[in-house]
Amino acid sequence: TDGLWQRRFGADPGIVGRSILLDRTGYTIIGVAKPSFRLGESELWIPIGLFANTPRFIRENHSGTIGLGRLKPGVTLDQMQSDLDRVTRQLQEEFPSVNTGITAGGGPLREIATGAIKPALVMLAGAVGLVLLVACANVANLLLARAVSRQKEFALRVAIGAGRGRVIRQLLTESTILALVGGVVGVGLAWAGVKVLVALRPSNVPRLTEIGIDGATLGFAVGVSMLTGIGFGLIPALQSSRSEPLTALREEGRSATLGRARQRMRAGLTVSEVALALMLLVGAGLLLRSFANLTRVDPGVDPRGVTAALIQLPEAEFDEPRSRATFAELLAGITAQPEVESAALTSDLPLGSTWQFGVTFEGTPPVAVGSEPLVNGVVVSPEYLGTLAIPTISGRGFTAEDRGGQLPVAVVDEAVVKRFYGAESPVGRRLKMGGADSPSPWATIIGVVADVKNEGLSLLRPPRGTVYLPYAQAGGNKTWVVVRSNAPVDRIASMLRREVGAIDRNLPVAAVQTLDQVIESSVAQPKFSTLMLTVFATLALTLAAVGLYGVIAFGVSQRVREIGVRIALGAPRWSVVRMVVRQALALTVLGVVIGTIGALAGGRLIGRLLFGVKATDPVVFVGVVVLLLTVTLIAAAVPAIRASRIDPTVSIRG
Repeated sequence: TDGLWQRRFGADPGIVGRSILLDRTGYTIIGVAKPSFRLGESELWIPIGLFANTPRFIRENHSGTIGLGRLKPGVTLDQMQSDLDRVTRQLQEEFPSVNTGITAGGGPLREIATGAIKPALVMLAGAVGLVLLVACANVANLLLARAVSRQKEFALRVAIGAGRGRVIRQLLTESTILALVGGVVGVGLAWAGVKVLVALRPSNVPRLTEIGIDGATLGFAVGVSMLTGIGFGLIPALQSSRSEPLTALREEGRSATLGRARQRMRAGLTVSEVALALMLLVGAGLLLRSFANLTRVDPGVDPRGVTAALIQLPEAEFDEPRSRATFAELLAGITAQPEVESAALTSDLPLGSTWQFGVTFEGTPPVAVGSEPLVNGVVVSPEYLGTLAIPTISGRGFTAEDRGGQLPVAVVDEAVVKRFYGAESPVGRRLKMGGADSPSPWATIIGVVADVKNEGLSLLRPPRGTVYLPYAQAGGNKTWVVVRSNAPVDRIASMLRREVGAIDRNLPVAAVQTLDQVIESSVAQPKFSTLMLTVFATLALTLAAVGLYGVIAFGVSQRVREIGVRIALGAPRWSVVRMVVRQALALTVLGVVIGTIGALAGGRLIGRLLFGVKATDPVVFVGVVVLLLTVTLIAAAVPAIRASRIDPTVSIRG
C-alpha cells in the first residue's frame, strides 16, 4: 500500500524491484498501490498462486478464501448466485469427499465491508437530520420574533414606497447571511470534531482514517446552510411583507403583538422542537441502557493483569513438531520470570473465536455430510484455564500428559453440554471433528468448564458452545501467549520480546495488548454509536431549551401591558408565574405526546442495535419525559420570575 511504502520505506522512488523478506522468504516488490486503494486491513499482497498448494493453505485457508468479481453490465445478483450454485454442484460431484454440503454465496462488496456498521450510520444520519430540524425550528422562531419587533420598520419602508418583493428580499438576505456564517462556524467545529472522532479510533468502523472535510463536504454544508437560510427565513419574510402600513404606524407607543396565525406557528415550531428532542433523547437513552447492559455481561474470564501477544513461526522452517517444541520452550522461559504469575498458549483470545468446525458426537444420530452442527474450537495449553480463571465444573482440565501420541482428549463448556447432552454428563463420551466418516480421530471428553463469551458479549442467540483441544495434540505454528502479572504492560512486552529473541532474534512479537483492551475493543462499535447519539441528543435538548426560553421570554415581552394591568387590579405575583409556566408546560406536554408517538414508531430502526433492552422500555421514556419537563420548568423560570416583578405603573405608561 501507499501507506506502508511511505511509513516503512520512506517513499523510496526505487522501491520497485527491491527484495524483502516475508516470513524469511524472499519476495520482489513489483508495485505500489495508489493511496485510495484499500483491501481490508492488509498492507501488502502476494499472488495466491505462489502458495495455493502448500499444506498450510490447504489446511487453514481454502474454505475461507474470498473471491472478488465485477459483474458484466446487466447481470443481476440472482444470476450470479445461480452461477455459483452451478459451480458448487459441479464441485460436489467431482470431489464429494471435500465438497459435499459446501455451498458458496456472495453479495455487493460495499455491503459486505460496511454491513456491520451500516445500521449505526443510518441511525446517526437520521439523528443529524433531526438535530438540523430542531435548529431550523429555532431559527424560524427567532426570525418570527425578530420580524414582529420590526413591524413598524417594515410598515415605514412600505409607506415610503418599498414593494413587497423588496421587503422579502431584504429579510431573505439577512437570514441567508446568518445561515452562511453559522455554516462556516459549523464547518470549523466539524473539522475539530472529525479530528477527535478519528483519534478515538472506534473498532469496526471501516475506512475511519479516511474520514475528513473535503470539497464534497464543504459543498454539502454550504448547500444545507443556503437551503435552511432561505427555507426557514421565507416564512417570517412572507409574514412581515404583509404588514398594513397604516395599522402598524397607528400603534405608535404600543408594543407590537402577534396575530393568532403567528402565535400558532411559533407554538407549532416549539412543539416540533420538543417532539424531535424527545425522539433523540429516547434513542440515546435506549443505547445508554443497552451499552450499560453490555458492559455488565460477564465475559467468563478474569481480565485483570492479563497481557496477550501473537507469535507466528515461519512454516518453511518450523513444521508442527518443531513449532510445538519451540512454543513449549518459550512458555517455560516466560513462566520462569519472577514478574509472571502464570502464562499459557491459545489459538484464540476470548470474545474473538475465529475457528468453527462441524462436530460429531458419539452415539448421536448421523447427519448428512456437511450438515454437522458447528462449535467454536480453541486450542490451549494446560495452563490456559488457570491463567484466565475459567472454573472447571466437572472432570478435569488438560495436563502435561495430554501430549502427542497419547489418547486424544477434549474439554467442553457448559453451552455444549446444554446443547447436545442436556442433563447427562459428557465426561467419558467421545467427539470428533467433521462427520462420522471423517478421518479425524475420536477425542474423549475429560472435563466441563464454565462458559466464556467466545462469540462476543452482545450475542443474542444461544451460543454454539466451545470445544477446547490440547495444544500438544492440535497446535500449529501460530499462537497467542497470555501472561498474568501485576507488572506494567510495557515491562511484560519487553520481557516477551526478550524471551522470543532468546529463541530466534528474527521472530516478531505482534499485537501486544491487555485482555481489558480486547474486551473494550469488542464493545467499541456500540460505544461509538451511543456516544454519537448522546452528543446529538444533548444538542437537541439544548436547542429545545433555548427555543422554549425564547418563546416564553418573547411571549412575556409581548404581554407586558397585560401583566401590568393584572397586577394593578390585584392579581398575586405568584399567579403571573403560574400563568407563564403553564403556557410553557402546555407546549411541552403536546410535544411530548407527539414525540412519544414518533419514538415508538421509530423504535424498529434502533431495535437491532439494542442489547438487553426493548425499544419501548418504559424506564427510558419516563426518564426522558421527566427530563424534558424539568428543562421546561428551568427554561420558564427566568421569564416567569421576570414577569412577576413587572412594575404596573411603568408597564402601563410604556
